[in-house]
Amino acid sequence: MALATQVLRDASQAAPASPPPGFLLLSPRAGSQLADFGVTGGERLLEIDGQPVQTVSEIQVALRKHALGGEAQLRVGRDAAPSREFRVRHVSDYPGN
Repeated sequence: MALATQVLRDASQAAPASPPPGFLLLSPRAGSQLADFGVTGGERLLEIDGQPVQTVSEIQVALRKHALGGEAQLRVGRDAAPSREFRVRHVSDYPGN
């Protein structure tokens, strides 16, 4: 019993796992650029223009470097599957547009 208690104590003191890279994506709207590229819910947006992103604000900053109508390079992946890259147009600065 003491060994099991020690194992549990050691496990509780272990460093927390780091979060997976990127920003978790929901299923894109039908007809959106992401949907057209075959992106599905559960994939992660890993990079924009070669820069890693984790948060909504990092995504907004990266996209706003492009004028409306300009293109950004996205890298998207899921788990251990190879990631893929594609270019999307910056079409809106406001959610839902």
